[in-house]
Amino acid sequence: IIARSIIEGIAVPAHFTRGFLRHIIGIYHNNLTDLEDADEELHDSFVWMLKNDVTPLELTFSADNDDMGKYTLIDLKENGSNILVTNENNEEYVKLMINHRLVSSISKQTEAFVDGFYSVIPLEEIQMFKPDELNLVICGIPEIDVEDFKKYCRYSRPYNKDHKVIKMFFNVISKWNMDDLALLLMFITGSSQVPISGFKDFRDKG
Repeated sequence: IIARSIIEGIAVPAHFTRGFLRHIIGIYHNNLTDLEDADEELHDSFVWMLKNDVTPLELTFSADNDDMGKYTLIDLKENGSNILVTNENNEEYVKLMINHRLVSSISKQTEAFVDGFYSVIPLEEIQMFKPDELNLVICGIPEIDVEDFKKYCRYSRPYNKDHKVIKMFFNVISKWNMDDLALLLMFITGSSQVPISGFKDFRDKG
């Protein structure tokens, strides 16, 4: 359905995570930023782990696996359940956990999706896109309200809403088309879409 919609030029409000979009275009490695898009709480936990002492956590190189409601403990590496996570190997643990969360735990579903997708649009015809660009192709160009953007901006000294540079900036982008505004939005926020609640949601998260 998604591939056919792309061919027909029909926008579909299917906002896939960055990690899943990477798989569609044939990029099979993920990073911490990709995890933030899929599981913000887990992302924040890993960021903390990389900066703090993990010894008291008594973690091992293993993870819970949910297979249609059946939970099992799997090793992230050979004999992982017997290997403690330390301050020396925590980066390896985080990398393996990201792979588990975004790749191996959903491999069957992902494989089924991409097989169907490639039967309509071959990989070589879609891998020219970056993940955010593919998101725009699937979902269409968002409607960006420059006045709403201006309303919820935060400024740092010496800037404020009345500063001549700020006024010039908004005067310029108010004349842009939606394609250029979408690229600006992606550059500033990392997202090609405005949340349902508008720019207020971006400010509240910041």
